[in-house]
Amino acid sequence: MSDGTRISVSEVAALAGERPTTVSNWRSRYDDFPAGERLGREVLFDRSEILRWLELHRPNAVGIGAGAEGQMVSDLASSPEAADAALSLVCLSVLAPDRLAAALEIGTDPASVVSALSLEVERDFHAPDLLEPLRGVGGTEVIGGGIRLLLGSDGQLQPRAVLVEMFDRLLSRRSSSRSRWTGESRTPEWLGELMVELVTPERGFDSGDVVFDPAVGEGGLLIGAARHAGVDLNLHGWEIAPDLVRLARQRLLVQGISRARVEIEQVDSLGEAHESLGARAVVSDPPMGLKVDPGRWRGSDPRWAKYGVTGTNADLAWVALALYHLTEGARAAVLTSRGALHRPGLEAHVRGRLLDAGAIEAIIGLPAGTALYTSMPLVLWLLRTPSPTPHPGDVLFIDAGVEDSHSTTTRPGRGLPPSASGPLSEEIRRTVTAWRSSPRDAALRRGFARAHPTKLLLSGDVQLDPVRLVQLPAGRDQLVSEAITASAELADLMREQRSLPAPRVSAHAFTNARSVKLGRLIEEKMVSLISGQRIKTAPGGTGTPVIGPWSFGDEQLRFSLNAHAQLESDDVIIMPRAGGFQAFVNINDAAALEAPLQALRLHRELIADGLDPALLAELINVLTAPLGTAGRHSVKNLEIPMLPAPDAAEIRELLLGLRRQDALSSELQRARGRLRSLVLEALSR
Repeated sequence: MSDGTRISVSEVAALAGERPTTVSNWRSRYDDFPAGERLGREVLFDRSEILRWLELHRPNAVGIGAGAEGQMVSDLASSPEAADAALSLVCLSVLAPDRLAAALEIGTDPASVVSALSLEVERDFHAPDLLEPLRGVGGTEVIGGGIRLLLGSDGQLQPRAVLVEMFDRLLSRRSSSRSRWTGESRTPEWLGELMVELVTPERGFDSGDVVFDPAVGEGGLLIGAARHAGVDLNLHGWEIAPDLVRLARQRLLVQGISRARVEIEQVDSLGEAHESLGARAVVSDPPMGLKVDPGRWRGSDPRWAKYGVTGTNADLAWVALALYHLTEGARAAVLTSRGALHRPGLEAHVRGRLLDAGAIEAIIGLPAGTALYTSMPLVLWLLRTPSPTPHPGDVLFIDAGVEDSHSTTTRPGRGLPPSASGPLSEEIRRTVTAWRSSPRDAALRRGFARAHPTKLLLSGDVQLDPVRLVQLPAGRDQLVSEAITASAELADLMREQRSLPAPRVSAHAFTNARSVKLGRLIEEKMVSLISGQRIKTAPGGTGTPVIGPWSFGDEQLRFSLNAHAQLESDDVIIMPRAGGFQAFVNINDAAALEAPLQALRLHRELIADGLDPALLAELINVLTAPLGTAGRHSVKNLEIPMLPAPDAAEIRELLLGLRRQDALSSELQRARGRLRSLVLEALSR
């Protein structure tokens, strides 16, 4: 929900701990970057939308406040010890706000107040060492600055919502910095939500149902389950790392989840056996490719006895562990590396026994770059309590990493942007739900999802990679089903085309047009001409973004090492080409322009007079097409028709309408071609 606060590019940069040129680069590179509202020459953004975007794309950003507050948060997380102490301090302020505020008002030394109060809160919550970092070196380092930040500018303790946001930002910053040297990953929020929804019983959870995560990490999956369930769950989490155990406990308490319903323990989940928890759902994002001593797998261990032991790689051990802790009729969602689907030897034997028991419901291959802080490709296993009958049913395979599934550019280690993760998550959810309700009649999109009989999978090499299994030739029944779906989609597009208004333009829009040379407008200071310069560039640099000949049209940016920003948003960039000039409107607030490109900057008076940048770019593209070799002509000689503002608005609307028509026509052409090929292929089977 928006708080109504508007901030400038510079304030966004301060919020993120970056430079304004970096923020401008994000605007041009990411389709999902929040749209700003132009006020004169400045663009203002909704602060809440910016914070949400930073959480997904830059989880290590400062993110608490611009200027001094942001710098203070950055200082609080200056070392691992300081970050842990800062998190504990925020947790303390959430759990005991009144006691903390009252103690601070007395005027006692803040370090003594916090140390004593942390012991008191630990006793109240029956959680020894919950706030222990405050009593160590890190606490001494951050308490003074942390107290100033918690109190805010008015001397009052920050509202709970602000404190919760502060905790999450500090945790993200800590996770990002640690991932560089520990190899830890973090489950993206959209993927965690999807996992929880896919293991939720059809009738929903009942109060008291157990949800278990054997590799709980920071507790994100359990928090997602608590939010989704709508009832009080018993949340169990195991974690081998003591610092993560503490953080998971803190995080759940900060989120307001009752401590009576939460049990986070320091346990080696693959170590000594425990009794089954009888969980209604298991959700797990364990360490990928964890290597262990093969001697630790004992065939008599009840966790591995049913499916067999694995080798040095523990991926399938996490799968078996999830099944061991499920109650009857329950489901699990486990993330592993893709290698767990096709490695030979002992792991192939385990996969065969999992199939034979009917424990695998679906396998979903996710796009590269899905996870945060790692580029390792992930696979989501949907598991169910084993079937009493041999060779039960089919297994659903989804290849969510296909290039044409959802247009996106993956960014290894940064996760999928919302523009890609939202539609992808929805299609996976819709596909699984439809297949569960009617496995034989579900319309599975070709190239995206495919179901295979368990007997067929067991008769092969027990390789379960969706990339291969989804792409196997489709049968006639599936082709007919896809053709029916494609015909309905085509009919929808045709109805949409008929609903578009017919393009109209009146004669009076042209009667008052007057022609003027660009050179004259430049002389009259109505238009500024910017010439590109020779710039030393390097891919992946960290300086000013550069627009050059290599990027023209698709607006891919490189970076200059030593260049001053020249361009502004809405400048019209011009590239000399054989046959004339080609132009487009810049969407970057600060960038350098490389020769031989030039740019035109329209002054406010000219825009108010009816000539906007988009219309000027279109006119240049049309007017210069018949000129021949562009190098023989100067942009100053171009004759530009000037229109009164109402007429210019009419022309702009016409051009926008035609652009929508063009886009829809392209979709119609693709839909017709797909329907034609499906019908012919089905007839040929």
